Amino acid sequence: MNRQLNESKVKIRMFRSNSPVNLSRIALCTALFGVAVLQACRQSQPTGEADVSSIIGKDDSKWVARKNTSQPAFITSAIDAIGKMDFNDDRADDKVRFIPPEPCTVYYIGNSRAVTAGHCFQLNSNADRSIAAGTACKPFSIVWGFLNSQTSGSGTSNCLKIESHSWVQPEGVNQAVSDYAVIVIDKPPKASLKVKQSYSAKGGEDIAIAGHSNGGPLKYSQCKTVSLPNDPWTKNGFVHHECDTVSGASGSPVFLRSTGEVIGIHTYGANPDQKEKTNKFTPLKALKISL
Repeated sequence: MNRQLNESKVKIRMFRSNSPVNLSRIALCTALFGVAVLQACRQSQPTGEADVSSIIGKDDSKWVARKNTSQPAFITSAIDAIGKMDFNDDRADDKVRFIPPEPCTVYYIGNSRAVTAGHCFQLNSNADRSIAAGTACKPFSIVWGFLNSQTSGSGTSNCLKIESHSWVQPEGVNQAVSDYAVIVIDKPPKASLKVKQSYSAKGGEDIAIAGHSNGGPLKYSQCKTVSLPNDPWTKNGFVHHECDTVSGASGSPVFLRSTGEVIGIHTYGANPDQKEKTNKFTPLKALKISL
């Protein structure tokens, strides 16, 4: 999809409840799935209509540029390995019946495989459960190196199948579990990211996140992880962080700034209904496959 602070520092852009488009989508989601996945449906609003945009303090996110000496070198080298994933209605498969989500962020790890958030793929049945390995995902395409409204010559890939998937949409925080998807693509991009599955979370570590906020050109934010050992999200394997994210950043790579390695997948923004003050990412060690 895209979550120890003073409450006054957290700025949330709230869902515009008077929008007819939003109201109809919520009604449809509720009718199909009930309250349990209503939050997911809200996060799947068209660009600019998301209900959770988690900016921690002042928004320090910056546009990524191909030639920019002020941005971290690992961000510059990652440009062609990070993509914007869209759902194409004209390629939808009635046998699979994906629910079109918002644009998500994907990153390439090599061997024709890319990683994103699990909630970026939703079926209109069992929407709160993992999708079977091998499920075709042809309605989804990925534009790599999307900068300043251009592809930067990095090309486009098609999603062929979902290799591994885990997502249980949390209605209450205690229901939250790992949120990830590993997909097989065609036409791999010309760069890939170095991943670290052995990372163990610590508080106060310097990280960075790069993604396609609101489906727009690539942006990045630098911040620190937050240690909340007794928080239910932590107990379920998530790591808290303070990087600024908005809808569309779901699936973004989380970099360890000391090494430039990717250690996680940005998955959740702060939920005001749960009085949350941090965003969350799924560490790569949660993935049950070898990368």
